Amino acid sequence: MVKFGNRSDSGRPINSDILFTSNLGEWLTGNKWLTFYLGVARDSSGNKNEILFPESFTSEDSSTISNIDFESFTKIIDLDFDFTMSSDRLIGGDFIGRAKVDGNGAGTEIYIIYKVIHYDGTTETLLGQARMGDISVSSNVTDTIASTITKKHFRTGDILRITLEGWGKTFAPTGAGKEITVFHDGVTSLIKIPFINLDEY
Repeated sequence: MVKFGNRSDSGRPINSDILFTSNLGEWLTGNKWLTFYLGVARDSSGNKNEILFPESFTSEDSSTISNIDFESFTKIIDLDFDFTMSSDRLIGGDFIGRAKVDGNGAGTEIYIIYKVIHYDGTTETLLGQARMGDISVSSNVTDTIASTITKKHFRTGDILRITLEGWGKTFAPTGAGKEITVFHDGVTSLIKIPFINLDEY
């Protein structure tokens, strides 16, 4: 049963259907925020999985490290963090994220991308992405990134997926110590997404 929008029942019998016109697009911005922390947890079989969780938690693995062996920017790390929706939600509008990255070794340059994806079990749909600025330091950096998400109806059972990409290049000769580290400790790395619950209207 549709429970939101503008009622239009003029001239209809009392037991007839009532037509509603949705105003969800107007209500969406700034309504509520979903906050998710990126981390790793074990399932009932003891396997490690990248997950999104609505509260901070202690991640099984706090970071992922990979070597940088390229002279032009190349995607080196690609991780998917998932959350399964337990109710229908409309997601969209401006979002913000907090990302932490570390570049080890002189002559390296790195950055992180967060991608917001709708996954129905078969098809991935990219809704938006945010990119950290280039970093060319040897100590870890925490940065706030922001962008806009295309409005999307998530049905119960659909998956909200945040893809964390680590990109890097090196200006110096390749070798030991040229690394990028992306963090997913369940505390520092997070994303905030605007939404409404469709069953509230």
